Amino acid sequence: MHEKGNASRVNLLAADPYEHKQAYVNLNYFDDYAIGIWHGLQYDAIGWCRIQMDLSLFYQHSDSKVYPITPKSIDAFFGVLGILSNFFLNAKKTLGAGFQFRYVSPGESGDLRRNYARYRLNEFCKLLLLNRDLQISIKGNNLTREFGYHHRSVRNRLLRYARAYWGDRYIRVSVSYRLGNKKIKVEKREGSNREEKDRLNS
Repeated sequence: MHEKGNASRVNLLAADPYEHKQAYVNLNYFDDYAIGIWHGLQYDAIGWCRIQMDLSLFYQHSDSKVYPITPKSIDAFFGVLGILSNFFLNAKKTLGAGFQFRYVSPGESGDLRRNYARYRLNEFCKLLLLNRDLQISIKGNNLTREFGYHHRSVRNRLLRYARAYWGDRYIRVSVSYRLGNKKIKVEKREGSNREEKDRLNS
């Protein structure tokens, strides 16, 4: 992947050194490219557990078009690891649980910033009752509240740190019940050619 003219926000100082003013503007101020590989693995050899894993490794390079406001260029390697696991806790497979974990290693982003490591952890549990018609589910999303953005940047020779998280941490409980007959009845109608003719002539 190779991209040019990427737009992002950058802060510019006033031309007069005695005016301590800064302005954030959108500029196409960097060109970047990334090269990566991806590998996935799924394990379900045993009936009560399934695990999916994926690993991505990237090399990132960016060149600034507004140097010295930003660093002149950056080179970095970083990786992304994802794990999804589902497993049953009883023989009838009516009680299940699992988790989803995602980790992004430290690295440089295309807009010439240093990103720190971040990760996300989701957990879930499901219980089936009353001949599997009643389902009770519990899901926890972004429980550690560590998945957001956390980076360090140099702009106008000033070192800056920024950290925030996405406001999507929650625990949700849901209950559902399936109504109606699960068997589908199909009525078969048989008729002779004579009966069909009588119907058409009537």
